[in-house]
Amino acid sequence: LLRDSRVWLNSESKVIITSRNLQVLRNIIGDDEKLIYNLKLLDEDEALELFYLHALKKNKIARESCTEISRELVNYAQ
Repeated sequence: LLRDSRVWLNSESKVIITSRNLQVLRNIIGDDEKLIYNLKLLDEDEALELFYLHALKKNKIARESCTEISRELVNYAQ
């Protein structure tokens, strides 16, 4: 898919592909492991902060009333 599309990409272009499945990346890039960058997982507090930022915006009341369910959702997603 992407190998053929290099024809129309600028030579300075960079394509970032994300996947939870390592095999998906290997199917695209082959066995060149140096092209794969593994991200560090967020700890629970960082994940909660990110969840609050997107799900609850600046609603402090919702944050306080949804703390337990928010933790459960974050832990499930990790």
